[in-house]
Amino acid sequence: MISATTLGLVLMAPYFRYVFWFLEPMNIISRIRSEAVAVAAKGAEERDPERSSTAQASTLSAMEELTDLTSNSISGKDKIIASGAVDALKDFSLAYLKSKSKATDAWFDVGAGIRQNPDFVAMDPESLSDLEQRRTWVEWKVMRQYLGIYNEALASMRDINYLIAIDTRYIGEAAGAARDAELIELVFRFMNSYMRSTLNARDVRTAYNVLNQYRLLVEAMIRQKNGRAAVEGVKHMNYYGHVSFDMKLTFVTETVAYDVSSLCQYANEQGAAEEEEMLRQFLELDRPLRVSSQESALLGVRKAQVKLAAYYLMRGERDKARRISLDMQSEPADRLLSIRRALERVQSKDFWEIIDRGRNFEYMPPAQRACLAEFFSWHDLAGAEVSEVVTK
Repeated sequence: MISATTLGLVLMAPYFRYVFWFLEPMNIISRIRSEAVAVAAKGAEERDPERSSTAQASTLSAMEELTDLTSNSISGKDKIIASGAVDALKDFSLAYLKSKSKATDAWFDVGAGIRQNPDFVAMDPESLSDLEQRRTWVEWKVMRQYLGIYNEALASMRDINYLIAIDTRYIGEAAGAARDAELIELVFRFMNSYMRSTLNARDVRTAYNVLNQYRLLVEAMIRQKNGRAAVEGVKHMNYYGHVSFDMKLTFVTETVAYDVSSLCQYANEQGAAEEEEMLRQFLELDRPLRVSSQESALLGVRKAQVKLAAYYLMRGERDKARRISLDMQSEPADRLLSIRRALERVQSKDFWEIIDRGRNFEYMPPAQRACLAEFFSWHDLAGAEVSEVVTK
């Protein structure tokens, strides 16, 4: 009896080990994702509408399970599990994109198994029809889950907001590589929705980080030769720059200015044909702001424009630098002098505080900074310099 009991206890050890492994939250998440990828891949190739509808229901159920895990983790302040579930939705989307090209027409119709889902029932019939024609209901559902999680995390776990923006960018980059124009547009629409929710919550820090991912997404579009999408991205960024200014979130407007400036520079480095349109959009950023009394907020926008002009001069492209200079001809001399002094003082690329981007907006390499003298020589700053001396 003692020997049998001992043997039984010994045999129970690996069983309990397996049970604990099976119930480990990250393993559950991985298992749900793997099963969803397998079901979606198989269902996408089904020609029978009934079987395709069943696979759709299983795929959608897996997405919502991951969303529930994320929401419960946010409520319980469990960042690791929440991050794992968010990443699992991204991994599922990237895996699905690889098999999407083999999908049958039946897969892209919103079948009876999922048509009664609250997200689809609430949609306007025309919008639902557009979703079917664009063949993006799976990705739309993933990012719709992301948007719900994003709004929930805004007040309690901002790191999840950053992660959702990063993962959405990854989906956008994969769509760009696959030349899936409809999905690229959908990704931008959801990135715009993240920005709208963030500005409505007046969360400047989150907006700052989401804009960083937005900029990286547009850079990817430029790199992948998706020029039209890149220009649309710049237009949307300008729009949110104006919205944030009207809401008196001027730091967000400045962030937009520096990000668009960086995009113009990147487009120039990549030889993108869309650079001219991006530059035109950039020079439009400050004009609607002049109707407001918050003139001090224009300094950040103008600094970003001067920084870009110095880059063009460093590259020997004086015509583009002249365009920026002409756009600034109406600026008071004392403001231009203030901008010059501020930019010349920045010698280190590292900001004096710990920031997520790790780089000072106003920093320029020495060769670029040296071109400031030529740019400001096109403007009459003598009167402002005399006034500054008298004041001192």
